[in-house]
Amino acid sequence: MSNLSNYPISSLQPAWTPDGCVLATPIYIDIEVNHQNGSDLSFSTLSNFLSAFLPAPLINGASPGVLCDWWANSWVTNANDTGNFVNAINANCSSQVCDAVDWPGDPDIAGIGVCNQ
Repeated sequence: MSNLSNYPISSLQPAWTPDGCVLATPIYIDIEVNHQNGSDLSFSTLSNFLSAFLPAPLINGASPGVLCDWWANSWVTNANDTGNFVNAINANCSSQVCDAVDWPGDPDIAGIGVCNQ
């Protein structure tokens, strides 16, 4: 049985590897670029990311729904910490974020060249 209820998102310290950034990038893009509500993200995106990054003892037996409920609860009850975590995705995975964003218009003006890497 999982024990996520008392685990604060501020304790989530992913290893920001290229593979980890691939899983985290869609979360950042949906929230910061597409302005999607953080508690309304793709079920599969969240469950894949959280399954990979939450400590194994905490998620033992947790269904994807339990993982997504934990995220949604964190988004509502710990908005500052959750926002800081989302910003950490960009800080640690900026090249993956820039590569994944669908930049409209002239790439010299609005494209990957304007990203801080």
